Amino acid sequence: MTKRKRNNNDDIIKKIKEIIQEKRTVYDNFVTNTKMNNMIVDAITIKLKTDVLPEDINHFTDILRIKYDNSYNLLHETSDKIKELTKKHYELLEKIVK
Repeated sequence: MTKRKRNNNDDIIKKIKEIIQEKRTVYDNFVTNTKMNNMIVDAITIKLKTDVLPEDINHFTDILRIKYDNSYNLLHETSDKIKELTKKHYELLEKIVK
């Protein structure tokens, strides 16, 4: 293997490591944001089960709807980002194999 080929492989390996780190970061952000949304949803659900004024019910249900929508969007955005990074990862691995 020539020096140039080895250098090129080292650069590709470095890029792969960066992609893996980015995937971890994306996943960690997903977990953190999901925990926050779930805590809010749980608190609002408990509040709705207790004594809530009738005029406040719409307010709390709107917050719940927004949080569920945020969770759904977060899941899809994270999934798309991880799929994109995985695709790049495999493309780089194919370059090393060739």
